[in-house]
Amino acid sequence: MSDQAQVWILDNGQKKVSIAFAELVAVIQKPTIYNLPYAHSWSYCFAYWQNNIIPIIDLSARLITKTEASLLSTTNKEDVLCILAYPVKEGVAYGGFLTQALPYDININNDMACHLPAPEWQAISRSCFSYQSEAIPILNISAMYTATTPME
Repeated sequence: MSDQAQVWILDNGQKKVSIAFAELVAVIQKPTIYNLPYAHSWSYCFAYWQNNIIPIIDLSARLITKTEASLLSTTNKEDVLCILAYPVKEGVAYGGFLTQALPYDININNDMACHLPAPEWQAISRSCFSYQSEAIPILNISAMYTATTPME
């Protein structure tokens, strides 16, 4: 059994996160984003894709961390929408993450494992690895989209 896995790196120009390879189902360049009135501060906008409303999460507001909030905020130039899939009782649900660049894939292995950059990541991360001298959390997409309150 190999200790290697393939992941996608999502980079908003300020902070990198990763997701399991099978969780990225579509990439839309220059997406149309709609504001959602009266929504949570961490999910205030959405996109429409293949007859699905795609909630878009702002990780800085989701984590409620003062030390990394400015690093995780989506930038003003949101060129790419990554559509993510995660399992639910009814089958599959979708969520979105905005980036400035196209996602890219890398192979990781057990030797790259490291500690999460901050305790706030624990509730929404599966693990973390070091790549190019940076700790990159592997997001738990289900945990991000199914909880109804920000992680504290």
